[in-house]
Amino acid sequence: MEAHLVNVVRWSFYQLLQLQRIRRSLTTDARRTLATAFVTNRVDYCNAVLCGTSAVVIRRLQMALNAAARLVVGLGNSGGATPVRTRSNDLA
Repeated sequence: MEAHLVNVVRWSFYQLLQLQRIRRSLTTDARRTLATAFVTNRVDYCNAVLCGTSAVVIRRLQMALNAAARLVVGLGNSGGATPVRTRSNDLA
């Protein structure tokens, strides 16, 4: 199970790296749509099986979601993601 979740995190960061390369060509709505399609939906798929998963894996999943939120609003890695997640939800 944890091997699958590690692969999900790896895939999510790979997709975020690809989106980061073209982010200037995308609108905020397009970035949100692509981040949702490639990262959020993948992490959220069958999330009921996450019950009982180690805190380390959950932390990695949260890091992927935070990175997706920062990509949507166009921030770098230096800022915290909590205000970003709130702000990106307000944009919806």
